[in-house]
Amino acid sequence: MPGYRVRLLAVAAVALVSALPLAAQLPLPPLPSLPRPPRLVPLPPLPELDIHVSTVAPPRRHHEHIPPRPGADHVWINGMWHWQVNHWMWIAGRWERPHGRDVRWIDARYVREGRYWRYEPGHWSDQRMSEGDDYRRWRERERHDRGRGQHHDHEQDLH
Repeated sequence: MPGYRVRLLAVAAVALVSALPLAAQLPLPPLPSLPRPPRLVPLPPLPELDIHVSTVAPPRRHHEHIPPRPGADHVWINGMWHWQVNHWMWIAGRWERPHGRDVRWIDARYVREGRYWRYEPGHWSDQRMSEGDDYRRWRERERHDRGRGQHHDHEQDLH
């Protein structure tokens, strides 16, 4: 009987040793999933860089609570009233990282010209502004009226 046990142990040992390479090829169980990083909400895009004109004065500026600066390289962009076709829409202030070393933020401007308000949106100093269709039409009308002696000669800058 002792020989039988020795043979049985030898067969078991051979089976165990021959099964080791197979066990090494088995896929590992998946690692526990890590918590997902918080989803970053994208900032609203900056308004178009078109100069617009309105017969309606912009509302008073909102008082905004400025949250802590997220990094030393961020700058605060003041909230602004943005002209949208026929009404003013508030765009809240926010921290942003300038896209270049030598750029600075220029706040929106609201300039009174006679019965109208010219609106220049806030922008980075290296961005170019263009005339919106409404401003272009208004400017042509003003030129035409000036030629006929109907010029309004007062300007007031509000920002």
